[in-house]
Amino acid sequence: MVQDQILLNDWHVIARSQDLQPGTVQHLRLLGSDLVLWHNGDKVLAWQDLCPHRGARLSLGYVNKQTQVLFVPRFSL
Repeated sequence: MVQDQILLNDWHVIARSQDLQPGTVQHLRLLGSDLVLWHNGDKVLAWQDLCPHRGARLSLGYVNKQTQVLFVPRFSL
Protein backbone atom coordinates (compact mmCIF):
# COMPACT_ATOMS: atom_id res chain seq x y z
CA MET A 1 0.00 0.00 0.00
CA VAL A 2 1.31 3.44 -0.92
CA GLN A 3 1.80 5.80 2.02
CA ASP A 4 2.91 8.92 0.11
CA GLN A 5 0.31 11.58 0.99
CA ILE A 6 1.13 13.61 -2.12
CA LEU A 7 0.22 10.66 -4.35
CA LEU A 8 -2.81 9.68 -2.29
CA ASN A 9 -4.30 13.19 -2.26
CA ASP A 10 -3.92 13.82 -5.98
CA TRP A 11 -6.13 13.13 -9.00
CA HIS A 12 -5.16 10.16 -11.17
CA VAL A 13 -6.45 9.29 -14.62
CA ILE A 14 -7.43 5.63 -14.53
CA ALA A 15 -9.60 5.34 -17.64
CA ARG A 16 -11.36 7.35 -20.30
CA SER A 17 -15.14 7.32 -20.02
CA GLN A 18 -15.52 6.58 -23.74
CA ASP A 19 -13.45 3.40 -23.26
CA LEU A 20 -15.93 1.95 -20.75
CA GLN A 21 -19.15 1.01 -22.51
CA PRO A 22 -22.55 1.34 -20.74
CA GLY A 23 -23.30 -1.70 -18.60
CA THR A 24 -19.67 -2.77 -18.21
CA VAL A 25 -17.71 -3.39 -15.02
CA GLN A 26 -13.92 -3.22 -14.79
CA HIS A 27 -11.41 -4.05 -12.05
CA LEU A 28 -8.13 -2.13 -11.73
CA ARG A 29 -5.38 -1.37 -9.23
CA LEU A 30 -4.15 2.11 -8.40
CA LEU A 31 -1.38 2.76 -5.88
CA GLY A 32 -1.88 -0.68 -4.34
CA SER A 33 -5.65 -0.35 -3.96
CA ASP A 34 -8.22 -2.47 -5.82
CA LEU A 35 -10.88 -0.36 -7.53
CA VAL A 36 -14.00 -1.12 -9.54
CA LEU A 37 -15.28 1.05 -12.39
CA TRP A 38 -18.72 0.69 -13.90
CA HIS A 39 -20.75 2.57 -16.46
CA ASN A 40 -24.40 2.94 -15.49
CA GLY A 41 -25.49 4.25 -18.89
CA ASP A 42 -25.21 7.87 -17.75
CA LYS A 43 -21.74 8.13 -16.21
CA VAL A 44 -18.72 6.16 -15.10
CA LEU A 45 -18.45 5.50 -11.36
CA ALA A 46 -15.53 4.27 -9.25
CA TRP A 47 -15.40 2.66 -5.82
CA GLN A 48 -13.21 0.46 -3.67
CA ASP A 49 -13.49 -3.06 -5.07
CA LEU A 50 -14.80 -4.60 -1.85
CA CYS A 51 -18.29 -5.48 -0.69
CA PRO A 52 -18.64 -4.24 2.91
CA HIS A 53 -21.12 -7.02 3.70
CA ARG A 54 -19.37 -10.13 2.39
CA GLY A 55 -15.83 -9.04 1.54
CA ALA A 56 -16.28 -10.06 -2.11
CA ARG A 57 -15.03 -8.07 -5.08
CA LEU A 58 -17.67 -5.72 -6.46
CA SER A 59 -16.04 -6.15 -9.88
CA LEU A 60 -17.50 -9.68 -9.95
CA GLY A 61 -20.95 -8.13 -10.26
CA TYR A 62 -22.85 -6.62 -13.16
CA VAL A 63 -24.87 -3.49 -13.96
CA ASN A 64 -28.60 -4.20 -13.61
CA LYS A 65 -30.20 -3.22 -16.95
CA GLN A 66 -33.39 -1.91 -15.35
CA THR A 67 -32.00 0.06 -12.41
CA GLN A 68 -28.49 0.81 -13.80
CA VAL A 69 -27.07 -0.08 -10.36
CA LEU A 70 -24.01 -2.26 -9.78
CA PHE A 71 -25.35 -5.57 -8.50
CA VAL A 72 -23.28 -8.25 -6.80
CA PRO A 73 -25.10 -11.51 -6.06
CA ARG A 74 -25.03 -11.86 -2.28
CA PHE A 75 -24.12 -15.51 -2.05
CA SER A 76 -21.97 -15.91 -5.16
CA LEU A 77 -18.67 -16.09 -3.28
